[in-house]
Amino acid sequence: MTSAYAVRSPVFFTGAPFGFSFVRDMPREDAFRRVEFHVASGDYFGTLATLMQLMADAIASGDAAAKQRCITTLKELSEDLVYLQERYAIRKK
Repeated sequence: MTSAYAVRSPVFFTGAPFGFSFVRDMPREDAFRRVEFHVASGDYFGTLATLMQLMADAIASGDAAAKQRCITTLKELSEDLVYLQERYAIRKK
């Protein structure tokens, strides 16, 4: 029998009256450990795709605060991708 359990990152709610944020206020070292976790779990690309869809939805909403969170998230994702580029190579499965 195999286990159907998986460790997932929690969703953090903002103090705003509605909506949620996918931007975490954490030191970059912790962010890189999070990236390493997703790479080791084999779900980094799925996580990246989910974040990109959340950002697309947030930008489409026209909310200025959501747009700013997306800008911040894109900068962080860019740093994550540079980190991965320096340490990994993509190989076909």
